[in-house]
Amino acid sequence: MIDRYSSRAVIINSKNQVLLYEFIQNKIKGSKAWWVFPGGKIEKNETKEDACIRELKEEVGLSITKPLNLIWERHIELNGKKDVIMMYLSIEK
Repeated sequence: MIDRYSSRAVIINSKNQVLLYEFIQNKIKGSKAWWVFPGGKIEKNETKEDACIRELKEEVGLSITKPLNLIWERHIELNGKKDVIMMYLSIEK
């Protein structure tokens, strides 16, 4: 059984810069900051692409339009939880 589905984005601008943001997981005492691709959980009745677009707006204030190109899907297990991560690519010119 999968515990969580998430959608993340690789955003590359016209200068070939990649968008990352600083994430600190507050639930873990003494946790460090990580630089991650923006994204997050896919909500019920939401498409993978729509979740990615919503998360970009919520986390970094970036509004993008479709289409996004799926570049990989990964099944991982971390701390006993099974996640599926979908990674999308958008090249912003």
